[in-house]
Amino acid sequence: MMNRRTLVGLLIFLLLLGLWPFGQWLRQHPEVLAPLLGFGLAGLLFALLLVGYAWRVRRQAFLARESLYTDYGPFEFEQAVAEIFRRLGYKVRLTRKSADKGIDIWLWDAHGQRIGVQCKRYAKPIAAHHIREFIGALVNARVDMGVFVTTSTFTDAAYETARSSPVQLRLVDGLELGRLRDRVLGQEPHLLPWSWWQRLKPWQKVLVLAGMYLLTGLLLTLGFWLGLGVAMPLT
Repeated sequence: MMNRRTLVGLLIFLLLLGLWPFGQWLRQHPEVLAPLLGFGLAGLLFALLLVGYAWRVRRQAFLARESLYTDYGPFEFEQAVAEIFRRLGYKVRLTRKSADKGIDIWLWDAHGQRIGVQCKRYAKPIAAHHIREFIGALVNARVDMGVFVTTSTFTDAAYETARSSPVQLRLVDGLELGRLRDRVLGQEPHLLPWSWWQRLKPWQKVLVLAGMYLLTGLLLTLGFWLGLGVAMPLT
């Protein structure tokens, strides 16, 4: 009996075999090829737009989990912190766990300054030795600023160690992290970024998208007609 892989391969071969004469026919009829390319490319562009919107909705749901401590695993917590800083306007890069060297996230601000971030999903307060280890990681990485983020709190000794640090440190406890998350969660994802789009009703959005698709398809078709040297129909 034919296995699944062989069957899929045979179906792909038959599909390509059937498309070959169709492709030859299209080469002889560029007036048909132009709208196919135009509306096909428009469909691809709109599909990419929808995929991007779906990704933003998924990230919003990921960030909106109730508890930053109990509802995230260790690496998920780092991802959530990275998403918060990304929405605050920083360029963000998560480090690989096998080679983070004490830095979980790298940030770059609007001026290009590099900032190291360490994340601790802890229930107990962060002690001074945690801060000293982080300072050592920042010094080794040759950066002048770091952010220590935790779901818990910091001891008085940890604050004192941060104040005497040779590098600039910002300590973000669970309460401040929650406020930052609430701030960025107000930035709800939208399919299109314009304010007038956000005021439309669902059925109006459908009509606008349909009109945009038709207009984009027609413009691209016109471009392909000109590119292929096809005489444009007048009726």
